[in-house]
Amino acid sequence: MWTANEATDDEVARYRAGGSQLVEYATTDTSMNSTIESTLQHLRDDSKGVADNGKSLRTVSRFRDFTDVTGDIYQVFCKGIATPQINVEIGIPLAQAGAVIRKIKDWHAETRPRMHYPVILRCTGASEGWLSPSNGQDTCYFGFVVYYAADGSLSEEGNSFLRAVERALAEEGGRPHWGKYFDESLYDWPALYPQWEAFRRVREALDPDHRFANAFTDALLD
Repeated sequence: MWTANEATDDEVARYRAGGSQLVEYATTDTSMNSTIESTLQHLRDDSKGVADNGKSLRTVSRFRDFTDVTGDIYQVFCKGIATPQINVEIGIPLAQAGAVIRKIKDWHAETRPRMHYPVILRCTGASEGWLSPSNGQDTCYFGFVVYYAADGSLSEEGNSFLRAVERALAEEGGRPHWGKYFDESLYDWPALYPQWEAFRRVREALDPDHRFANAFTDALLD
């Protein structure tokens, strides 16, 4: 879990004295290292040389020897490393998160799937947006990543893992992140979003010629 606190005066002074560069502290936490090493082994085995000059490996290895840092909001939180991947993120009602985590842990212990990256948990408050995956409920998003190999292929084991875990979350009433990969056949959109039909009516009223549409939205909403 990552927690963030406002820097103290002493921490701010140390940060500025170092030229406003990210400050990493000497004390490290090694509790994740064994998990990181086993995950990296799966990733190396499946990626056949690793795509994008090893960036996918760095997205995992950066969690090794974890340490506290002091920096500005961009240095601390904007840590993305662009690399070819399939990214699945499904929102579950926060009240169900504990039960869903147990379900995934039991499934993982039984099947031992090939994972390239630790499971990401991101919790948010409720949204008033009609088609937000967090509409009307506090939400815990479960994120999963599988990386492409250097030759552009995707391992069958990684692909099978994504299909299975998305199906499990869809069965729990999960709503997929609209900007990431999902299997549309797993979801009943009007059942998931109470204002689905109201949204379609507003769309037709405000954009009757579908000037703001594309192939994806047309297939989804028509």
